[in-house]
Amino acid sequence: MMIIDTYPFINGKAVVWVKDSVFTEDNSPVVAKCGLINNIDEFIIPPIYDNIQYIGTDTVAVNIGFKEGKKYQYSGRWGIVDLNNQILVPLKYTDMICWEDGIMFSAEYRRKWGVINIKGEVIIPFKFDWISWPDKNGNIPACKAGKYGCLNMKGNVILPFVYDSVTFK
Repeated sequence: MMIIDTYPFINGKAVVWVKDSVFTEDNSPVVAKCGLINNIDEFIIPPIYDNIQYIGTDTVAVNIGFKEGKKYQYSGRWGIVDLNNQILVPLKYTDMICWEDGIMFSAEYRRKWGVINIKGEVIIPFKFDWISWPDKNGNIPACKAGKYGCLNMKGNVILPFVYDSVTFK
């Protein structure tokens, strides 16, 4: 098995892409798979996924079916595993953004965005065009009907959806 790409280590762990060989028996290219290694090059999460998001917490967003260059809606499904590769949230989301706390995630399901926790419980309903992660004050930028606004951690609108963009400093 050869490592073909890696992300920098975060908290002693790094996402790596591996291949067993360059070509299959019929000479078609082998698709790389992702895993998570520790600082002594042991796999914590085996290289069975097509994409991984790891931000240094005890949870990892994983994808099966991701194809580089394809729209996310048509490219695999995201879910959450722990560092023992136990599934916490089923792989059913078309896109996912990990929050810094590792227990909340913005996720896209059936072309709408919402927020879930590591139990898969819906915290903010799936009714938005897009939802980001919260700033240090808990304000969450979001988009609805093509306009941007802001939600609080309970999903209440704190800045109306009337703006062309929203940024935080």
